[in-house]
Amino acid sequence: MKKLFFILLVSMLINGCSNNQIEKKLAKKDIHLVVIDIENRVGRNSTIGYAISENLKNRLENQKGVTLEKRPKRATFKDEKKLLKKRKGVEYIITGVITNISTKKVEYPERTRSEGGSSAGWIEYRACIWGAIKIFKPPFTQSAKNFTFNHVCIKQNYQNYKEMLIMTAPQVVDEVFYELTKFLVNDGKKYSFTRI
Repeated sequence: MKKLFFILLVSMLINGCSNNQIEKKLAKKDIHLVVIDIENRVGRNSTIGYAISENLKNRLENQKGVTLEKRPKRATFKDEKKLLKKRKGVEYIITGVITNISTKKVEYPERTRSEGGSSAGWIEYRACIWGAIKIFKPPFTQSAKNFTFNHVCIKQNYQNYKEMLIMTAPQVVDEVFYELTKFLVNDGKKYSFTRI
């Protein structure tokens, strides 16, 4: 048990150092990007894609070295390609896709305790989501990198699947954010634009 604890502690320290190094390197960059709403291919809970993209925007806005470009209206690939032709675009477009949503009611029956007596049964509700965050570089025709998130779940003791799916958004961003920032740090190609 002590060995397992030690391994977990060392792993956490290494990951913490890696995150700090990536953040320091990213702070020295001057990256301009836009986030386009996440596409929900499942069709259930149309606001979950918006919630993920808003959480992603909030994290990126607080990241040194990254400028999240504001557009007068919602950013689209078509508009960004037009700006690219005028040399007024961004280095990256970030978007994504939700590929699966699962909701489930799990019933735990009453159990007899080994020391006597019994524990009451209970019900737990689960909402899970799968998909990918995608990053595009000019000319924005295909993704340069996909960051998948699998089986990101929220559990609670009352049923409100819509709320629960929205609650997965920060966890989705947490799951992909380190790899996303690592990509931004290590991508060597730099584009020259006139900022608008």
